[in-house]
Order: sequence, then C-alpha cells, then structure tokens
Amino acid sequence: MTQDHPCVVRTVGSFAAAAATVSRAGGGNLSSSAANGTYNFGAGTTAIGNADRAVGFLSSGTATASGNLYAQLANSMAAAFTDLDISYTVEKYRNGLNAAGVTVPPGGTFYLAWNYSVQTGATTSNAQALAIDDITLLGGAGDTPPADTAPSVVGTIPAHAAGNVPVKSSLVVKFSENVNATAAAFALQCPAGALAGHHLVSASVGGMALAMASFAPLNLAPLPPASSA
Repeated sequence: MTQDHPCVVRTVGSFAAAAATVSRAGGGNLSSSAANGTYNFGAGTTAIGNADRAVGFLSSGTATASGNLYAQLANSMAAAFTDLDISYTVEKYRNGLNAAGVTVPPGGTFYLAWNYSVQTGATTSNAQALAIDDITLLGGAGDTPPADTAPSVVGTIPAHAAGNVPVKSSLVVKFSENVNATAAAFALQCPAGALAGHHLVSASVGGMALAMASFAPLNLAPLPPASSA
C-alpha cells in the first residue's frame, strides 16, 4: 500500500508515484494544533496510540488538502472475477469544525484508492483526522462457478500387469486430487465385470489414495494351456 497528500482538494494521484511510508504518528488524543500530513495512527488515548495501527491523514489550511491511500492487488484465481465486495472502517482521531463494476482477468492487477478531502468547497482548516482500517475484499466470478473437473487415476500399487504380488497385499489407487468418498463408492472386480463382493472387500479412503483389501482368495482366471510348435 502507498499514500500521498496533494495540496489540491479532491485530487487523486497514482499508486506508483505515492510513498510507501508516512511522515507522522498519532493517537486518539491528537492535538488541535497537530501538523498536517500523513499519519500512522494508533487506537487508544496515549500520545501515539497502541499497537492497533491505521494509515490516515490530517489536513490544514495550508497543505494536505487531499489524502489518498492506494492498494495494489492481483487476481490469483484461475478464473476472472467480475465483481468486488469491499468493506473498511473509517476511524476518527480528532474532531474538527469543518462540516463540509469491475472485471479482473486471471493474473490481472487492480488498484484501490481512498481519498481524504473536504466534501465541498476548498477550506481545509480545522479538519477532522481520519484513518482507514480493517479493509476486507472478496472477489467474485459472477453467478457461474468454475467447472469442477473429476479426479483421475495417476497410479496404482501394485502397478498394472505386475507379477509375483503377495496374495495378502493391499490394492492402492492414487488420484490426482483429494477424494471425498466413502468405501461404498468403490467395488473390486475379479475377473473384470464380476463383482468380488463375496470376498468381503474392505476399503479406506485417505486424501488422494484408496486402499482396498480382500479377505479371501480372488477367483483368478486360469492361464491358457502351453502349446508348442
């Protein structure tokens, strides 16, 4: 985040040209004669406040007619989002007498700016000291959620067509992502097309792997008889 304080009311600059540090610090008992400028405000009533800090501004009749807080953010989602829900808190550190849709592509950068200035006129003396705090942003991708791609099998233990596998070995299937399913979602077939339910198959799903075990020998298809030329 960066900030600046132009000498012209209701004037917004740019993120790149703004400063990354403030020039002053203050708390909840900010003096009526406090200097204008950018502030690191702290909640509480001590001279510089407590550890709960917020960036803010104080104008005067001669300078800091505007105050701007800028934020640079990037969309790290896989899809573009087309709306933003933004919330923030304006905190007052000194009373004053002055009464005066979005589309961000994946990987795109956008900026936010909060402008501190008088609402009307050009008088900036006897101003309130205000700060921005508790900023929250929620990006949305419209009403259509991104497509949910089904997990795929990336490996098995034992490997396909493996030989000399111990009879009591567990069968492990590895998926491309975490699987949220119960053991009832899986079945063991041996040979292919024939459910092995009578073998009392047990299964446990943990994250990206499924482990299955059979408590009785499987009905393996007999090998074809050997032949000689």
